[in-house]
Amino acid sequence: MKPKTTKKEFLDFFYNLPIEEATKIVKEYDKHHKVNIAKELENLKLSEIERKLLEAGVNSSCPHCGSTNIVKRGRDTNFQRYRCNDCQKSFTAVTNTFLENSKFPWNVWVILMEATIRGESISDTINRLEQDYDYLGLQSGKATEKWTKF
Repeated sequence: MKPKTTKKEFLDFFYNLPIEEATKIVKEYDKHHKVNIAKELENLKLSEIERKLLEAGVNSSCPHCGSTNIVKRGRDTNFQRYRCNDCQKSFTAVTNTFLENSKFPWNVWVILMEATIRGESISDTINRLEQDYDYLGLQSGKATEKWTKF
């Protein structure tokens, strides 16, 4: 009888696979277990962004009237929703921030934030994002402008 593979052995094997092979394995796992690992990872990133915004005090009170008389009110696609008991309006951690109506996907914002904190150049960031230079070149100025306002 063959001994079980340890977690470390599996991870060593998995980390050394070409990306195409690793992607196939993840897709097969998703199909077999009826999950979506990519979506779960995205949700974890969003939860972390939300947690950091709340820790920073962003929208800890109603962004519409300033009241702190707020309650949790379900979730929208990405974030916890809150409802103000005074003005009856709802909001999330990103309401009235540049992140609210961003055209960048969340994974791009995460990379841009990490790159900004590390002081990376735009060209290094473009390489990390593996996007077309013209696309990011046109958007980077807007993103930088919005980021500095944040």
